[in-house]
Amino acid sequence: MFQFSGWLDFDIDPEHVGPAVYQFRLVEANTAVPLGRMLGVDRDGILVIGCTTNMLNRCYQSRSGWRKASGSSTMNWLYYIERHTPFRDCHPTARFEYRFAVAESEAQVVEWEERLLKSYFRQFGELPPLNAIMPNRYGDYDEDAALVLSE
Repeated sequence: MFQFSGWLDFDIDPEHVGPAVYQFRLVEANTAVPLGRMLGVDRDGILVIGCTTNMLNRCYQSRSGWRKASGSSTMNWLYYIERHTPFRDCHPTARFEYRFAVAESEAQVVEWEERLLKSYFRQFGELPPLNAIMPNRYGDYDEDAALVLSE
């Protein structure tokens, strides 16, 4: 199985440069912002679930996407959300955090990402707000293969 790191501020570099699965979340006053979803409330405020072959590079790409819309395509949405919606009016002190789980291989993180996304989908009836697609969306949704979304 896997073990997530603790939640880290978006500006802190991870101490890992290899493959990992990750989550980014919305935070205010050091607490996750609950997000209304189709089938319930995501109390962890998860914005995106993803995987990478290099966690350090993914953080750099994500920050660039958020600040300049020129990095991670998923996190580019934050750039547009902050500039073209009332996001900052609704969440004036919002910030972002991430956590990750170290994997042994690219194949392993791809599997973990799929399982995390399918678990999220089963629980909430939709993907996290910044996820656009689900890997192998027509594949197995085995309950026994589900990964825990939160601790």
